[in-house]
Amino acid sequence: MDAEDLIAILWLFSMFVILFSVVVYYARKGFPKKNDGKMGALIDALGKKIVDVKLLGGGSADYRSVGGAVVGGMVAGPLGAVIGGTQGGKGKQKQRFAVKYSDGSVEIKEVRINSREYRELMKYVDWEDIR
Repeated sequence: MDAEDLIAILWLFSMFVILFSVVVYYARKGFPKKNDGKMGALIDALGKKIVDVKLLGGGSADYRSVGGAVVGGMVAGPLGAVIGGTQGGKGKQKQRFAVKYSDGSVEIKEVRINSREYRELMKYVDWEDIR
């Protein structure tokens, strides 16, 4: 086995590690939804109207970086992919809401702070309950 074969094997292994990192990332976070961030249109399509929204305990922050795994894998191989994927990025803070609809159903939503959906839900929060 010469150097070119070894480089090819390491490159393929690093691509596998990157792909595995992406799958693990989305398995934990959840796959993106088609209508994510377009809550108003989605509610109108379903015929549900928001009746009440309550803020739930602290949100969360997502500090894992798929981009870091890709760059790390390209620069330093498999070890770089693992390190790049676990190093923090800017992070996306999230807030949890309990949303009650006119048909009586309740849904727990976790949305990114300052997103369109977040601003839409904040319009319905009753600030008297919080004080």
